[in-house]
Amino acid sequence: MAKLTKELQRNCIAALRNAAKGEFQFSPQRMYDLADALAACEVEAETVMWCEAYDALFAAGWTRILWVNGEHTFVRGDRVCYVWSIEGDAGIVITKTRHCPPSLLDGRLAALNEEASRG
Repeated sequence: MAKLTKELQRNCIAALRNAAKGEFQFSPQRMYDLADALAACEVEAETVMWCEAYDALFAAGWTRILWVNGEHTFVRGDRVCYVWSIEGDAGIVITKTRHCPPSLLDGRLAALNEEASRG
């Protein structure tokens, strides 16, 4: 499967370089988020087992609020994350996500983010 977009990688690198030059003032958490996103750019997109994804989301403070036809909606504060699951040969798997943070499962969930959400 495809890797995360080169555009996301370029954006993260540019933001980190600008912050290092002092052109932008980012909070330490924002710097960590950018570094995580950059690291996720190198993660191969592959399906993730539902139980592994759910455990990671729950452990990170996300709550599932809705499930309709394989689309699961999770919230944490004012952030929303979507994951789609299907029944596979090995069990229920996540095949795509939207707005999933790269800090979960070493970027494996973010690697499944739909192309439209990366712009």
